Amino acid sequence: MEIEDAVNNNYVTSGTQLTGHLTCTGHEHFDIHLIDEVFHINVDEVFTCLFTDSPFFQEFVHLRNTYDVSLGEWSHEPDENGVKTRLISYTLSINYSLGPKCSPSSETQHLLPESQPGTCFLVDADCYNGGVPYADDFFTTVRYCIRKVGENKTRLHVSGRINYKKHIWGLVKTFIDKTASTGLATNFGVIANLFRRESERRKRENRCSVNSQKLNVHKSFSSSRKSYSKPKGSVKERVSQRSQWRNNFNSVAPYGDNSCMTRRKATVQPAQADTTYSSTTDVLAMSIFVVVIFLVVVNLLLFYQIALLEATVAKVVVKHSAR
Repeated sequence: MEIEDAVNNNYVTSGTQLTGHLTCTGHEHFDIHLIDEVFHINVDEVFTCLFTDSPFFQEFVHLRNTYDVSLGEWSHEPDENGVKTRLISYTLSINYSLGPKCSPSSETQHLLPESQPGTCFLVDADCYNGGVPYADDFFTTVRYCIRKVGENKTRLHVSGRINYKKHIWGLVKTFIDKTASTGLATNFGVIANLFRRESERRKRENRCSVNSQKLNVHKSFSSSRKSYSKPKGSVKERVSQRSQWRNNFNSVAPYGDNSCMTRRKATVQPAQADTTYSSTTDVLAMSIFVVVIFLVVVNLLLFYQIALLEATVAKVVVKHSAR
């Protein structure tokens, strides 16, 4: 129902990792590739997981240490371009050894008119992070391409890009590119792990359901054999009946293994990009700090040399005046 509300009036495994480029008509994908996998989950459910206050989204928020989450509603009517929007806000915990430890952030999400329930969804999210260095100079855009590729199978392709509001000095731009890309990779690494876990759980449930049906057919057949005590009817009828039983039994495939009978609770693999993210940030921050210190020292030396020169000139002028 939530999906219909979001897209009406101009609608809007582990997972199988894919190689090569995803070909979609009517839109492009950005340069920073974050997720490109097929999950054994219905396409509408993937949209629900990502863009509603679902248990999936709540677990993601918990794993990312995000708080003060506020989820707006999708606009009831699309704009003149057929796009529906909503605004969400949250405070994101960040793992910097230097600088702020949290970032008040907001996202403007755009549900594009290519979206069709049960088939595909296309969402662009513009993310603005506050409280971080150069926060007023850039923002990121993430594109979610959610496409049905089979019965209860969905291909999720997520890509991103960094948008600059004004010209940025080369060293600073490199710093922003690196930290923003690493942050996106960390964030969507957690989302990918959650979808892989859910996909595996559903695959196990489907295998157990199929094996249970086969087991019931086998028990029913065994029971009918035990109840058969004395043949009745003519020889021809008995031969026909036995042939029918044999055909029914042969049509049942052998049982699968019992591994699905003992389920283990899947756990989300912790995102391993946090350590790399922190180390990279430390190195870049320290490099900038060293450069700044070097420039300060050079400036002090220049001021000192100028002061000495001025003192020498003053002495020469005094001596000349005295004569």
